[in-house]
Amino acid sequence: MSTATPRPPAGLGRVGAGFWRKVITEFDPSTAEQERLLMLCRLKDRIAAEEALIAAEGLVVEGSQGQPRPHPMLSQLRADQRLADQLLARLELVDEAGETIPTGRQARSQAGHAARRWGGRRPHRKVTEMGSRRAAS
Repeated sequence: MSTATPRPPAGLGRVGAGFWRKVITEFDPSTAEQERLLMLCRLKDRIAAEEALIAAEGLVVEGSQGQPRPHPMLSQLRADQRLADQLLARLELVDEAGETIPTGRQARSQAGHAARRWGGRRPHRKVTEMGSRRAAS
């Protein structure tokens, strides 16, 4: 059995091919998962192109009447990012600890839950400091 990493499919750009290599190297996706991965890699290339276009032209562009308006590619970028999150979730990749890797949306949600729980406050003392103070008593 060969241990060589399969080459990324033809037609992928730099971002998509890099993501393909990373996932194929770290995980062992089935044929069906590889199809989903390919769709995600193509989408990642498209997102990179959209981000480059927005970076080059700016977040605000001139509208038909000369008024400033948000770059029209922003809505497409948001839609593609949501789709990428959905495809990533469907791949159900797991890390070394056996935990499913959270999508961008899940990670933002977890951060929001923590912020609401702690109200933006940070604990005054670290848990290790509390334990050492109790042990000294």
